[in-house]
Amino acid sequence: MSRPSASTGAPSRASSAEATDAETAGRIRRHLEREAPTRPSEPPPGIARAIEALQALVAGDSAGAAALAAVALDERGVPEFERRVYRHLRTIGPGETTTYGAIAARLGEAGAAQAVGRAMARNPWVLLVPCHRVLAGDGTLGGCRGPDGVEQKRRLLNVEGAGAVAQLALFSERFGGGGGP
Repeated sequence: MSRPSASTGAPSRASSAEATDAETAGRIRRHLEREAPTRPSEPPPGIARAIEALQALVAGDSAGAAALAAVALDERGVPEFERRVYRHLRTIGPGETTTYGAIAARLGEAGAAQAVGRAMARNPWVLLVPCHRVLAGDGTLGGCRGPDGVEQKRRLLNVEGAGAVAQLALFSERFGGGGGP
C-alpha cells in the first residue's frame, strides 16, 4: 500500500520505513553526510600535474604544453583510426606544426587528410591532443572548433613558440596567399 506524499498528497513511491518522501530524503542526506567526504580533497597526483600544466599553458608558459603530453587518456570508446591520429598528434612538440595530409601519410593512410580533420573535429581532449599544431596543406591555420577557434589556434601557437608560423598562416588566410611555411 502506498503512503501519501508529504508535499503533494499523492501516493509515495518510496519503499522505505519512512512515512513520507521528505523523511526518506532526510535519511539519505544524513547517510551521505556521514559517508561522503564533505571537504574538498586534493586531486590525485596525475590530475594535479595536468591542472598545473594547463594553468601554465593558459598563462603563456610553453613548458605546460610539453607536460600535457604525459597525461594519460582514457581512450575507451574512441575508434581506432581516431586513436592513431590522437597518439600521433601528441608526438608533435610545442612550437612544431604539421599538416592534415602529413599526418595521414605518417599513419600510412595517404589521401586521408579529410578523415584526419574529422577525427580532430571529434577530439575530446582539446589541449591534451594538440590539434592546434595542424595546418592546412597550403599553410593556413585551417579549421578549429569553437566560435573563436582560429584565433585561439593562433594564440596557442604563439604561446608555444610557433608565432612566425601562426602569423604567416594568418596573413595567408587574410590576403588569399598560399604557400605558408
